[in-house]
Amino acid sequence: MGWWNPFFKNDEGHNVTVNCDRYRAMITNFFIPELNNHDVQELWFQQDGATCHTARATIYLLKDTFGDRLISRFGPVNWPPRSCDLTPLDYFLWDYVVIGLCG
Repeated sequence: MGWWNPFFKNDEGHNVTVNCDRYRAMITNFFIPELNNHDVQELWFQQDGATCHTARATIYLLKDTFGDRLISRFGPVNWPPRSCDLTPLDYFLWDYVVIGLCG
């Protein structure tokens, strides 16, 4: 599991606001090429409901890359509204604990 730095800089090194175009450019130019260097055919992609993450063009790009393994608002696995702190553990850990306890 990993994460990307949330700060974006322009060519001069200044902080810039992440908009839809910058977010898709980061995914297209950096993230996807890096994935292609690793064996990650079954990788899931999770993101929150930030506007640049849920723009129609962004969702199409991510669906093309990850198929049904996308957790996002408007994605195949919908990110619950107002759940900015939801993690992959929420999908696995609690069921696992309950099964272990109730067996």
